Amino acid sequence: MAGVVLVAAASCAADSPGSDSRGSAASATPDATTRGAPGADNAPPTSTHFGTPVAAPFLRAEPEPPVSTVPDGWQVLDWADFRFAVPAGWVMPVSRSCLRPPPAPDADIGFVLVREHPNGQEDCTRRSERSPDPIAALVIEGSTPLPAGRRSIAEPGSSAPPLLDRCNGCPTRLLDGGFVTTARGNDAVRALATIGPSGRSRALLDGPVLDVTGWQTIRADGVTLRAPETWPIVDIPRSVTTNVIPGGFQSSGVSNPGRCGGLTFPAEHNPEVVLGIRADVATCGGGSVRVDRRSGDGVWVYVRGAPAAGPTFPEDVKASARVGDAEVFLVDRGEAAIRIEVNRNGRYTYVTIGVGPDPAVARTVLRSLALD
Repeated sequence: MAGVVLVAAASCAADSPGSDSRGSAASATPDATTRGAPGADNAPPTSTHFGTPVAAPFLRAEPEPPVSTVPDGWQVLDWADFRFAVPAGWVMPVSRSCLRPPPAPDADIGFVLVREHPNGQEDCTRRSERSPDPIAALVIEGSTPLPAGRRSIAEPGSSAPPLLDRCNGCPTRLLDGGFVTTARGNDAVRALATIGPSGRSRALLDGPVLDVTGWQTIRADGVTLRAPETWPIVDIPRSVTTNVIPGGFQSSGVSNPGRCGGLTFPAEHNPEVVLGIRADVATCGGGSVRVDRRSGDGVWVYVRGAPAAGPTFPEDVKASARVGDAEVFLVDRGEAAIRIEVNRNGRYTYVTIGVGPDPAVARTVLRSLALD
């Protein structure tokens, strides 16, 4: 079976509190957590067709397009603004230099190659020679550089060599944002046909929502939202214990979602509601040479400890709105999740909503988001 290669850059360094790695400021203790009861009280406060006043400014009236048919046994991946499917056995190297084609040309394995580092920088630089092109590959790279100063996981660099050396006659497809996709091999062509808007993009469009009867109501750090009653609540600050050891301290407890550059809510984990943030810095080690872009559902709410003058990453703000005494921002950092930042007099609350296989789940959670 032919395959495909996805080259993605995954950083294992600790990030700032505005990232999905371990943060550097502790969250306030959640105000309260209650479960919603069946009936009219489960309707989001002052909701409209597009949800609460907090959510409505960021939801688009454009209908969600039909979902491409995914062949049986394939996995669904989210990268940048795109969602596509590849066979379950395919892998995603961290970068082109980490590519290890299977030893046998007919091996049942595939790859996906995408440009993530600016100017073509790659992680596995220990390799002295560029590995051969795979037998089959799905390649996504930029056709033109992005504006100066733009920091994106998908930032194309004008000086970067092509991810494939030779691909005469390979089908190509131009994607939104100046990206070009090349398919090498029959299965890669099938994967090419599945490319559509990412789960995050779909969740912001006008589409189906779920019945919230019985859903739990979450109140934390000045916001309130609804989440399925089956999602457990994880309180990070209350999980942390610190012990004195020779030469310092040792902390244990629940880690922040997305630590060490991974997805905030990977599909392999059960959905959950995460409250708060760890104040200590993650130790991530050398990391993996593969990236998992199978996104799952979930919610993470925390607050920055110190007052701030503006959003954590101003260049990544896609839209903003004034809601009562708060300024609300929609932030896009190329994640497989929706990130909302709420500013009340310099006190920022961060809400990250994972988008799993069915965008209707995240869309319903987002439309319930309100100020408390």
